Amino acid sequence: MAPKSYDCFAVVLFSLVATHADIDLETVAQLSNGSSEVASSALADSQLVSGAVVLATCNRYEIYGETPHAENLEAARSALVSQISGLSGLNEQLVSRAFSTRTGPEVSRHLFAVSAGLDSAVVGEREIAGQVRRALITAQHEGTASSGLVRLFQAASKTAKDVGAQTALGSRGLSIVSVALDLATDLSENADWSTKKVVVFGTGPTPEPRCRCFAIAAAPTSPSTRLPAAPRLS
Repeated sequence: MAPKSYDCFAVVLFSLVATHADIDLETVAQLSNGSSEVASSALADSQLVSGAVVLATCNRYEIYGETPHAENLEAARSALVSQISGLSGLNEQLVSRAFSTRTGPEVSRHLFAVSAGLDSAVVGEREIAGQVRRALITAQHEGTASSGLVRLFQAASKTAKDVGAQTALGSRGLSIVSVALDLATDLSENADWSTKKVVVFGTGPTPEPRCRCFAIAAAPTSPSTRLPAAPRLS
């Protein structure tokens, strides 16, 4: 069954998508500079963007938008591209080329796959579901999430939960860190992680999920983050 379209009468949902599958991660990181301001700035500067939710992770930068009418779609996209260019410092043409645009049922189809971990670098990883939920919470807190986008993201989160509960993917508990640990264990002459020290870079504000697999392996772990006073796994 095809995913339901969450376009409402007189409004149109669309998304700008830049991921590890299409461009290098350095460009993804450059594009996402200033990502916390994109949605609010776009709504403040353009009447053609009536809602926006930003999903920014290490592997993807996606903006889900709403515009009042289908004929405004290209102008709304241009408004978001302009905001991203201004905040990231990248040329508008480069920014425009970096993003693919999804409309209609493709918007929900893609977000559902992302939330379920089916579009991840490690298929089935579960961290992305939480990142999708937090993206909506942030947009609601900032007042940029339209009712159509709220319904879309809530449906995507429910789908991710169902996939986790009803398929084998949920029981695997995969993440990039867990796969890296498995690979390192296979390649190591000494697989006793209790004799090794591990530093995890780029952990963000909540390093516990990324470090937990090392704790299970009994490896002393030190999370490293750019944010001050990052919590440590005890």
